[in-house]
Amino acid sequence: MRRRQALMIGIPFALFAAWLVAALLGSGEPPARSATTAPAALEKAAIPARPGTLAGVFAMARAGDVIELAAGDYGTFKGGFKNGRVVLRPAPGAVARLAVAFDSVANVTLQGLTITDLEIRGRGTRNITVRDSRFDRSQAVIYTRDLVNANVLFEHNVHEDFVKCARCYEGRVELVDHGRRTSGVTIRDSVFRGGNSDGIQNGGNGVRILSNTFSGIHQVDGSKGVHADAIQLFGSLRTVIRGNRMQDVATGIMAPDGADHELIEDNSIGTAGYPYAITLGGDRGSVVRGNRLAPGSCDYGLPCGTLRIMRSNRGRPSRGTVVEQNVFGKLDVEGGSRLASRGSNQVQG
Repeated sequence: MRRRQALMIGIPFALFAAWLVAALLGSGEPPARSATTAPAALEKAAIPARPGTLAGVFAMARAGDVIELAAGDYGTFKGGFKNGRVVLRPAPGAVARLAVAFDSVANVTLQGLTITDLEIRGRGTRNITVRDSRFDRSQAVIYTRDLVNANVLFEHNVHEDFVKCARCYEGRVELVDHGRRTSGVTIRDSVFRGGNSDGIQNGGNGVRILSNTFSGIHQVDGSKGVHADAIQLFGSLRTVIRGNRMQDVATGIMAPDGADHELIEDNSIGTAGYPYAITLGGDRGSVVRGNRLAPGSCDYGLPCGTLRIMRSNRGRPSRGTVVEQNVFGKLDVEGGSRLASRGSNQVQG
């Protein structure tokens, strides 16, 4: 019995000795417990909210909290400044509808919601994420002038069937104006379809438009002055448009009023009758690389999948555009415009 007792005492002593050696060597940590004896991590419980209580619940929320919304219409949510992330999401099986009006809001994630209208603005705005949400016949407007590396992310959303109204901007995601510094706005892995409006109309600085899908975007009612492009650049600079798929759209990327050092790369574009898949007017030093513009016979007896480099609507020719490694139906450089380089392009059709 003594031998067995001495052995049982020796095991914890050995663990203590190992810890002491580690401490003397500077680690300061005892030997790790086995997985079977470690206490289980407790997941933080979500905080419930319902229409009429959301503002108060959000005001009391702390960094890391998750607020779960019961089914219903929450009116306009204005958010606020938080020191760390606070997530709003619907309770399991619930459909929560709300409008969003953010002005100098920080560290808020909106997830899995039905959003009836959205505005983001304000110099202090940062770390805003909108994901897995639906914009059914509704519009998102981001005022980028005051945003500086703001880390505003839209991902995995559906923007469907928005029809431009008389007082609305033209894009179902509209980026208004730009400041001198990169805005920090990214729109990725989302779906844009149907309606009578642009998919994205961008006037921001350094906006990234990545791996989205655009389909069924056509000019339904010309009397409203809507041209319904998948992406329109209007006063933008340093936009990154990469890896997007545009199919059965009126036009792909339209920038007839000027473009400034944009990067248009690895996109696939198939228009529905209109020959010009990408149009840059009055461009300054943009790069158009690795895009696939579907060939064929289009309207006006012109080839589909045409990349058009031309004068702007104000008469300024394009200068310094790089066109390389694309597959297209035709390259059309007109109006006194000049490319910086063209290489390794393939003409099909």
